[in-house]
Amino acid sequence: MSEVSECGVKGGIDMAFKIIVLTVATLMLVWPQLFARWSQRRHAERLDALRAGGEEQFFEERRSLEAYPALSKPNLWRLLGGALVLVILANLILRS
Repeated sequence: MSEVSECGVKGGIDMAFKIIVLTVATLMLVWPQLFARWSQRRHAERLDALRAGGEEQFFEERRSLEAYPALSKPNLWRLLGGALVLVILANLILRS
C-alpha cells in the first residue's frame, strides 16, 4: 500500500472510532439509566457466580465485588457521557 492510501485507511478507522464513541457517549448523556442497570446486572451476576463456586478472574475478585458497589447512579453515567462528548468534539475540532 502506498503512504497516501495507508494514511486514508488509518484516518477512516480513526474517524469511525470517534463516531462510535460519540454515539455511545451521547446515549450515556441522554439515557444513563440504561448503563446504570447494565452495570448493576453485570455486577450482581458475577457476584452470584462467584458465590456459587465460580473461579475468580483476578486476585480477590469476590471481595472487591462485595466491597465496592456497581456504578448504579444515573448521574455518574450522565457525567461520564458528557465528559466523553466534550473530549471527542474537542478532538474532532482541533484535528480538522
